[in-house]
Amino acid sequence: TNMTEEDRKSVSPDGMAFLERGRDKNYKSNIDFSIPLSNQSIDHDTMVLLAAFWAQWMCETEQEKEAFLEDIVQPEYTEGLKFEIHDTYAIVSGYTGKSEAVIIPPKYRGLPVTGTDTAAFTACDITSVTVPTSFTEFGVITFFMCPELKDIYYQGTKAQWAAIENNDEVHDCTVHCTDGDI
Repeated sequence: TNMTEEDRKSVSPDGMAFLERGRDKNYKSNIDFSIPLSNQSIDHDTMVLLAAFWAQWMCETEQEKEAFLEDIVQPEYTEGLKFEIHDTYAIVSGYTGKSEAVIIPPKYRGLPVTGTDTAAFTACDITSVTVPTSFTEFGVITFFMCPELKDIYYQGTKAQWAAIENNDEVHDCTVHCTDGDI
């Protein structure tokens, strides 16, 4: 596969390992197609379909297929979220979107999304945020000047929420956990 450096950066390390494995095994297909990874016109459903096809073609076991699809197919998230990539994790660094209901994905480019940067949502017109269980920390003043923010939908339990560093950065909101509200 001829990939640009930008394309390579958009694929997670595990995803690249799968692609390299396919090249090393010299897989052949009677279907010849190429889609640049940087093509922003591919919607999420199409990407899932293409990834499923690729997994069928390239992976030998069901476990490999599941790992491939989990790593390659980016969970949907709210448009306008900005991410900062680190070696083993990603954080939400900002938001420029228009949606009042923000969904933060559990993974971004195959890396767990573990928190927010300082002031990530400052002065944003948001009413709710869905937070994945991969979170370990909120940055300082994450939701500063967000008076309309009333609901946090946490995908874990109250005990898991309590373990998140700086969870007290969430003021005047109801935190909805899987085992009740805080």
